[in-house]
Amino acid sequence: MDELSAKQWQLDFIGGTNNAAESEGVLAETDSSFPLTQAKFEEVVCIVSCRDRSALNRLGLSLGQQLQVINRTDSGSVVIRCNDRYLGIGKAIAAKIFVISQGKL
Repeated sequence: MDELSAKQWQLDFIGGTNNAAESEGVLAETDSSFPLTQAKFEEVVCIVSCRDRSALNRLGLSLGQQLQVINRTDSGSVVIRCNDRYLGIGKAIAAKIFVISQGKL
């Protein structure tokens, strides 16, 4: 991979655990919302709630923010694009982030 290609990708991967004691700030999901783990490839979504607000803060994300799903694994991990930043999010955290679909770009 040439130097230019290596500089074009900056990927932060944030994992997590399923420890219920870490969960805080539970917000109500809407009827049309679903976990980020279920978002489709290239789908644009909007964050409507999160069952672990501290995880959302660590990711630098906030309620109402739009994301685009770049990749999703069968295990539930996702890679998202948020503005000009790419984030890899493990299943444990992605399952706590509830979104609504905004369609595709």
